Amino acid sequence: MKKISSISQLLKFSWNKTFDNFKIFFDVAFIPFFLVLILTVITTYNDDFVLRLFENKGLSASIRGSVSTRLVDIFLVTPLIAIFLVNWHRFVIFNGKKPWRLIKFDLSRYTFVFIWAGIKIAIVTLIPLFLLVYLNIFLFVKYAKVMLFFMGFIYALFVFVYFRLIIILPAAAAENDISLKRIFKLSKGNFWKIFLLFLLMLLTVFIISFALAFILPETNLITWFLFQLISTALLFVYGALFAGCISKLYLEIKND
Repeated sequence: MKKISSISQLLKFSWNKTFDNFKIFFDVAFIPFFLVLILTVITTYNDDFVLRLFENKGLSASIRGSVSTRLVDIFLVTPLIAIFLVNWHRFVIFNGKKPWRLIKFDLSRYTFVFIWAGIKIAIVTLIPLFLLVYLNIFLFVKYAKVMLFFMGFIYALFVFVYFRLIIILPAAAAENDISLKRIFKLSKGNFWKIFLLFLLMLLTVFIISFALAFILPETNLITWFLFQLISTALLFVYGALFAGCISKLYLEIKND
């Protein structure tokens, strides 16, 4: 049985893969990054300075964004990030060799399969999540402790299924079988590894973003734009690092 890399080994591999090949990362990321940055600046400006969500509706509303922002995120930003991610997954999986090719804006067939794989995860996780949450509220609205217990259970189940299925993304990028049965079987025993990788990287991004809020305290358009620029750049670096980790893991478990 082939030894599976530890969390630290996966992080080291992905870090080295990204920054030892930074020029390739830059070439693959630049066009999607530029387009995402433009969309982010427009929607965030609308939320922050036109609608003034934070002032009018509070922190929660400002984090979620307006309806128009959410629609832009779902139908434009997410596919643009997928165009970057599928190429980076393929770079890692094929080690920069054929059939991988440096395509700066990759609209190949596997890109749409990759997007479909992400939609499959959403269908399997988000729809049941919403249904169960509303059912829980409907049944136990008068029993707060029971409702909270089941709410915790529902979200824990969502997280478990989501991270068991996340390796469908490198499978799609590699043009392998993306049936949910196969993916769920492959990820057996690796939930905590994948989840902790995600959590560690997300925590790092939050810490950097939090630090930026103090480094760029002035509330003028220049510092506001710099924050959007750096935040978007962090999103792409985070995406590349996590993609590198799960691509490496996928290669190891699919051949195990």
